[in-house]
Amino acid sequence: NINFLIKSQNYNKAFDELMKFQHDIIDKKIYVHWLKKYYFLYESFGLSDSLFSNLKKFNSLYYEISELKDFLKSNKSAKKAIKEYNTLDIHNELELLKWLVKYEKIGENLILFLY
Repeated sequence: NINFLIKSQNYNKAFDELMKFQHDIIDKKIYVHWLKKYYFLYESFGLSDSLFSNLKKFNSLYYEISELKDFLKSNKSAKKAIKEYNTLDIHNELELLKWLVKYEKIGENLILFLY
């Protein structure tokens, strides 16, 4: 039906719009704008939408980029933590423990970058 075709085209359009940058390093402004632009499409996903073969591509891409955006919220704090770490006496266990406690939450937020 017509609704199926419109949604299918919207999923393809959204996916293709970001994939044109697949061989480039893109600025976060580009994907933050893309996330905002297609937020309602992503949120409008319903059970019947699982019939769309192109939904999985869009849905996976949106989810992954959204996760990346969330990690980047910790960017400034992470830089500050690294800068402070570089001033520590790494042989002073108490200093290291204080630093670890101070930046533990940031570490938890960024741990998935290891994988």
